[in-house]
Amino acid sequence: MSFKLADVTPILEKLFTLPRGREITTTPEFARKIASLRPLKVDVMNNRPEFVVKLVPAAAGALALLLVHASASTPTAVGVWKQIDENGKVGALVTISEEGGVFVGRLSRLFLDPGDDPNPICSECAGARHNQPVLGLVFIEGMKQSGLDYEGGTILDPETGKLYKASMSLDPEGSQLTVRGYIGLPIFGRSQTWTRVQ
Repeated sequence: MSFKLADVTPILEKLFTLPRGREITTTPEFARKIASLRPLKVDVMNNRPEFVVKLVPAAAGALALLLVHASASTPTAVGVWKQIDENGKVGALVTISEEGGVFVGRLSRLFLDPGDDPNPICSECAGARHNQPVLGLVFIEGMKQSGLDYEGGTILDPETGKLYKASMSLDPEGSQLTVRGYIGLPIFGRSQTWTRVQ
């Protein structure tokens, strides 16, 4: 009696909880090894083939492959995002990049209202940012990635010069980024959902 990958997939699915939208993928060589497993003997009391004993090392290998595949295919926040406020107004394009193991965001294009200063500066900002041009300003700093979530960072409001704690959350498709700035605890803040431009 031999087993095909289709026979073993439900067992693997029970062993591993996969992220939403992910599928079990494997190499042809691994599929052949799984399919060639044969029961050593059958436990008459439970009518259960003992190939499961042989399957455990294979399942561990499958888990490692799944983790590598999942991490390779997990989208990141790196890219250009359209910053949209709570009223649906586009305020800027934000370029997020990874620098030294953390993620930062720069204002890469501003959508100004008629009559606005065409070259705004951060007049309310403190320290090295004081009177720096808003265009190109790093206003998101220190975001550390954990899967689709980013935490431990800060976000600057260039209009007021105030610095807030911040977190970001990416949707599984990588097309929307929810950015939250807050004081103290995340419940004391506000969120914006940005859309990916590239």
